[in-house]
Amino acid sequence: MLADSELAAALAERAPSNGGGPDGTRFAEAALAFGAGLKQVEHWAIVVRDIEAGICDFPGRRAGDDVFLCWRFGEERIDFWHDLDAGFADRAPIDDGVE
Repeated sequence: MLADSELAAALAERAPSNGGGPDGTRFAEAALAFGAGLKQVEHWAIVVRDIEAGICDFPGRRAGDDVFLCWRFGEERIDFWHDLDAGFADRAPIDDGVE
């Protein structure tokens, strides 16, 4: 919904007349850009686990099994993985088994 261009146009058109003015328009445009960005992230099969902590999972394979590669904002590279049904607390360092 946040990436809906019709919604963007409607919000931008109404903002000056409903008290939102330029700030409302900028907020609507930022919300739409954010939504479009999340949509692209989902298209890449990246799973945002915690937006505030910056935790993301990426599909991967380890020893022939599907796993998630796990990254947290601030880490220089993706160095951890966990099973599909596990989470951040269960992540383990990547070894040679990740494909």
